[in-house]
Amino acid sequence: MLGRSIPIPDREVVFELDPSRGRRLAPMYTAGALIMSVELLRVVQSSGVDNLQTANAVIRDSRTGDRREDYRLVNVIGAISAVDERRSTRLDTVPGHKVDSVFRQLEVDTTKAKGLLMFRLAESLHTVLVDQKVVTAIRTAGIDGMTFYSPADWI
Repeated sequence: MLGRSIPIPDREVVFELDPSRGRRLAPMYTAGALIMSVELLRVVQSSGVDNLQTANAVIRDSRTGDRREDYRLVNVIGAISAVDERRSTRLDTVPGHKVDSVFRQLEVDTTKAKGLLMFRLAESLHTVLVDQKVVTAIRTAGIDGMTFYSPADWI
């Protein structure tokens, strides 16, 4: 989750399905790491995103023993400092602070994206920014269960 390349495990990474969330799986989860369905990953990569590391992931339902092997652990490579400090409002940190900033209003300077269609925001590493081209591809593919926020609406 640091935005840089990491060692990829040789074996599948197993995640337990939360029994309180039902049995229908979403196309993406954040369980300390990004987990994407292979369908979502295919659409993201075919839209031009080429800065991802992936590893096999399994989602296991402990109630039934079912295993879903059509998911991948995904590492987004690239942490870019793209906050427009003049137009953004921080809640708890000073301008220029990195890693865990919280914003009341976030404005992004898209010229700093360096052509990446998906990257982590260096000021808030849990935040993954996605270009509109990728959002459109996901919606066009009919992948449900995804919510996208414009930077101005994100808190």
